[in-house]
Amino acid sequence: AAAIYYGKHDGNFPPGKGLLNGLVNPSPPIFQCPSGDYTYDATNGRITLAVNDADLC
Repeated sequence: AAAIYYGKHDGNFPPGKGLLNGLVNPSPPIFQCPSGDYTYDATNGRITLAVNDADLC
Protein backbone atom coordinates (compact mmCIF):
# COMPACT_ATOMS: atom_id res chain seq x y z
CA ALA A 1 0.00 0.00 0.00
CA ALA A 2 2.83 2.39 0.84
CA ALA A 3 4.58 1.72 -2.48
CA ILE A 4 1.41 2.31 -4.51
CA TYR A 5 0.75 5.56 -2.62
CA TYR A 6 4.38 6.58 -3.25
CA GLY A 7 3.98 6.04 -6.98
CA LYS A 8 0.73 8.00 -7.19
CA HIS A 9 1.84 10.95 -5.02
CA ASP A 10 5.02 12.21 -6.71
CA GLY A 11 7.41 10.13 -4.63
CA ASN A 12 5.90 10.91 -1.24
CA PHE A 13 5.08 8.19 1.26
CA PRO A 14 1.85 8.34 3.28
CA PRO A 15 2.41 10.99 5.98
CA GLY A 16 1.38 8.79 8.88
CA LYS A 17 0.29 5.41 10.15
CA GLY A 18 -3.37 6.50 10.26
CA LEU A 19 -3.51 7.12 6.52
CA LEU A 20 -1.53 3.95 5.83
CA ASN A 21 -4.09 1.93 7.82
CA GLY A 22 -6.81 3.34 5.56
CA LEU A 23 -5.04 2.03 2.46
CA VAL A 24 -5.18 -1.63 3.48
CA ASN A 25 -8.07 -4.03 3.82
CA PRO A 26 -9.01 -4.87 6.52
CA SER A 27 -8.31 -1.57 8.16
CA PRO A 28 -6.52 -1.52 10.49
CA PRO A 29 -4.59 -4.68 9.59
CA ILE A 30 -5.25 -7.84 11.59
CA PHE A 31 -2.24 -9.76 12.87
CA GLN A 32 -1.94 -13.43 13.79
CA CYS A 33 -0.40 -12.56 17.16
CA PRO A 34 -2.79 -10.77 19.53
CA SER A 35 -0.07 -8.35 20.59
CA GLY A 36 1.05 -7.72 17.01
CA ASP A 37 1.47 -4.24 15.61
CA TYR A 38 3.77 -2.44 13.25
CA THR A 39 5.86 0.70 13.17
CA TYR A 40 5.98 3.01 10.19
CA ASP A 41 8.61 5.55 9.16
CA ALA A 42 7.01 8.07 6.80
CA THR A 43 10.38 9.49 5.73
CA ASN A 44 11.42 6.31 3.91
CA GLY A 45 8.25 4.15 3.88
CA ARG A 46 9.77 1.45 6.07
CA ILE A 47 7.22 -0.80 7.77
CA THR A 48 8.47 -3.04 10.59
CA LEU A 49 6.48 -5.76 12.32
CA ALA A 50 6.52 -5.23 16.08
CA VAL A 51 5.56 -8.28 18.13
CA ASN A 52 5.47 -7.50 21.83
CA ASP A 53 5.26 -11.09 23.07
CA ALA A 54 6.32 -13.87 20.69
CA ASP A 55 5.01 -16.50 23.14
CA LEU A 56 1.43 -15.44 22.29
CA CYS A 57 1.85 -16.40 18.63
